[in-house]
Amino acid sequence: MLAGEVIAGCVRVFREFGASGFAPWLQSWNALDASGDREVEFELGRERVRGIARGVDSDGALKIEIDGRLRRFVSGEISPRDT
Repeated sequence: MLAGEVIAGCVRVFREFGASGFAPWLQSWNALDASGDREVEFELGRERVRGIARGVDSDGALKIEIDGRLRRFVSGEISPRDT
């Protein structure tokens, strides 16, 4: 019974995502983002950058402020840094 409810919930979310994309979840995601407004290190292949995580945009791309400019990243690894 529980598995059926979980599967039905997933199907509902997948349909909503297919119709509307990530935008409807953007505000909730950013409100719960543990790395938001914290110094982070981001690694994508050989590229490593440090900056302040600024949430995600409507496409789901991570925004990191580096030297006063926002950059978008769609894949990679993020880790918090102690300031």
